[in-house]
Amino acid sequence: MIFCTAEHRVIKKKGSDMGKRLKHRYYNDPDFVDTEKVFVFGSNLAGLHREAHNELAAKSFGAEVGVYLGKTGNSYAIPIKNRFIQPLTLNQIKTYVAMFQQFAADQPDMLFHIARLEMGFRKGYKSWQIATMFKGCGKNCFFPHQWKPYLK
Repeated sequence: MIFCTAEHRVIKKKGSDMGKRLKHRYYNDPDFVDTEKVFVFGSNLAGLHREAHNELAAKSFGAEVGVYLGKTGNSYAIPIKNRFIQPLTLNQIKTYVAMFQQFAADQPDMLFHIARLEMGFRKGYKSWQIATMFKGCGKNCFFPHQWKPYLK
């Protein structure tokens, strides 16, 4: 069982009092990953799965070596590093996150456990820089609770 909290907010359309409820879901325990959900992790363009989240994706969720983008097994890779294992630019990462968002929107019955992608950088991007890229994801996505302030 995964522990989550829900954040609700009302979005009002211009000229309308009708609102749409968006629900962001969060998980609290970083060491627990629900195997019923697709594990979304930060990958590299070499498709090597040797770091913490990458290795977990390969060993427990069927991520295939050599595949750096998209769904394999019960995992989804979002590139955050180049083939030399150096960080991609924020704009490059944002492009790959947008691809994931479209995939998740096209799969409303599939649930996604998004790992803290910024954890793949020893010195580099902050939580807010990565988390804000996921604004607009549907209710089928579960986020690290550390991202909650940035997804409001």
